[in-house]
Amino acid sequence: MKDRLQAELRLRLATQLPDFRVECRYASNQMIEVFLWSPNTREAMRITGISWRSLIGPGALEVVVEQLLYEILTATHAESVQRPPPDEQK
Repeated sequence: MKDRLQAELRLRLATQLPDFRVECRYASNQMIEVFLWSPNTREAMRITGISWRSLIGPGALEVVVEQLLYEILTATHAESVQRPPPDEQK
């Protein structure tokens, strides 16, 4: 689940925040942390408290990704993220 979350976030953020790198890691207590950073500007962000169980079920991953994108874009003052065309998606 961690890898799917990371891949989806990378895909969705690539156009809006191209300088940012995304990495998801397992933390304690069955939680996932999301790290974002820009090597160019040295900006960084860490989002904690994502239960891997919240990613299970029909449409659950998409709901979590949308919530995370809202948080990330609000914090970075970026424009809204557009979903890439289906042929560019994994």
